Amino acid sequence: LPHSKEWDRPSSLVFAKFPDANSFKKFDKESKEWEKIMSLIAGIRSIRTQSGISPQIKLNAYVKCDEEFAQLINKSSSEIENLSATKIIESSPTVASTPNSLVFTGAGWSVYVSVEGHLDFKKEINRLSKEASRMDRIIKGLEAKINNPKFVDHAPKEVVDKTKSQLDNLKSQKKAVEEARESLSG
Repeated sequence: LPHSKEWDRPSSLVFAKFPDANSFKKFDKESKEWEKIMSLIAGIRSIRTQSGISPQIKLNAYVKCDEEFAQLINKSSSEIENLSATKIIESSPTVASTPNSLVFTGAGWSVYVSVEGHLDFKKEINRLSKEASRMDRIIKGLEAKINNPKFVDHAPKEVVDKTKSQLDNLKSQKKAVEEARESLSG
């Protein structure tokens, strides 16, 4: 190993201590922020995949989110746009569903991707109707579970809380699917 009297390291790698992972700087906040950005990109890509729109076609996207996430999106817009082949037109709490757009909902945000001219709307409306029906069945099952006193009394609190969280998440996703279907219908 290169060595200098000013450096605090052994003369040979054989004598060096194994690095301690706990001594490395952690980036918890940045890690959580990047996870949110990755979920947004994954949502946009999911819309493209489900509707069969080529990634070579650049689409416009509008993100409804809180102010903090909007600032993060603006700061990361070039990465988001490159990885999702979109142009982020607006990100704010006041964004509304746009006509002829598909929606993907994440934890605390929704992205509306304009697909006009790139999609067979009748097929997509049919697909969204089937997806809403599928979600209805799952929601009914989760509601039955939550409303069952035996489940609530005997299951661990974490399991009950997780089931309630799944139910809330699924209801918000179903609402987004219905918004997308309405957007494409009218």
